[in-house]
Amino acid sequence: MPGWNFGRNCPFKKVAGKLQGVWNAQNMRTVAANQIKEAVGKKLKTPGVTRWNSYYDACVMMLEVLEDPDRREKLNVVMRSQNLPVLYDADKALLAQYCKIMKPVATCLDILQGEDKAYMGILLPTLKLMKDQVEALRMDYSIVEGQELINYLLEHPTKGDKSFKGRFQPLFEKEDLLKATALHPHFKLGVVGYLNAEKKDDIKKAIVTEALKKVTPAEEIGGGDTQQDVEDDPFRYMMEEEAVATESPLDEDMKKTLDEWNKIRCNRNSCINPDQFPLLHRAAWVDLFIKYNTPLPSSAAVERLFSIGSDILRAKRSSLTADNFEKLVFIKGNLQLLDEKSISAQLDMQDEEEEEDE
Repeated sequence: MPGWNFGRNCPFKKVAGKLQGVWNAQNMRTVAANQIKEAVGKKLKTPGVTRWNSYYDACVMMLEVLEDPDRREKLNVVMRSQNLPVLYDADKALLAQYCKIMKPVATCLDILQGEDKAYMGILLPTLKLMKDQVEALRMDYSIVEGQELINYLLEHPTKGDKSFKGRFQPLFEKEDLLKATALHPHFKLGVVGYLNAEKKDDIKKAIVTEALKKVTPAEEIGGGDTQQDVEDDPFRYMMEEEAVATESPLDEDMKKTLDEWNKIRCNRNSCINPDQFPLLHRAAWVDLFIKYNTPLPSSAAVERLFSIGSDILRAKRSSLTADNFEKLVFIKGNLQLLDEKSISAQLDMQDEEEEEDE
């Protein structure tokens, strides 16, 4: 972006070039890779085109190395031996600004591409959280050159369609997304009021109306007339407006139920289950939640599976049978269900031994 990494006298452009040189040396030169691993203590993370946050993750790891004087000096020795420009304190300061600014964006991406809590209702709160955190950095006096990056992310004057305001702000007017947030047990109507205060009452009325349609007359509490009975009354035009608009007991019960449910705090880390919805007419509330919180499936999980496959099928495993390959991919893809730390450590150790043999 202009003023940050594009054009003349851009502060981050030179730093990015130095980092890319180190990453290229590790990926393309075996000797350099071994020297970097010995100097840093482990292999550096490098960006990949199929990983959304790979550039940020690689920069965070490089910043950790630069903050350690001993490891930075050892890395600079390797860079000199590979005819690469070394990294200075000014480079570390710019890299720290970049990591601080992009952390909310990377966190937002991690949440949205997750598999366990991929509900449509988390979209708007997550985007709003990211925006608020980035805006707060405008008051961070340690960020000087990075203010251009912050402005670009939020509302760039010439690239409005690529900023938050142009790309995501219209989503906060979409009623389906606001309903999804209102029906999510972790957010509810209180968060909708923060996202779009003007539409909060309209969203509440719309949800109650849809919930009423899912409740059969046999489930009604009290003996009042239904809305359909009122509309079919031939004498309706003679009644006063207040009388025509009278709510049935079921309407009042549904509104009261929704208001009471919104006062209940829910653990954000808990998994969604039917017990988190109102007890009265629970099936109707669950149906509405499913209707608005079921997004289109993402290909992220499949892409991760492909990455696992390429990690397993290496040159020294070319004779693997299809059955054994499938079993290995299945095991590595479901480590979270097992003792992940011990098994993952064993697999990593095995991979390192194979790389040394190569």
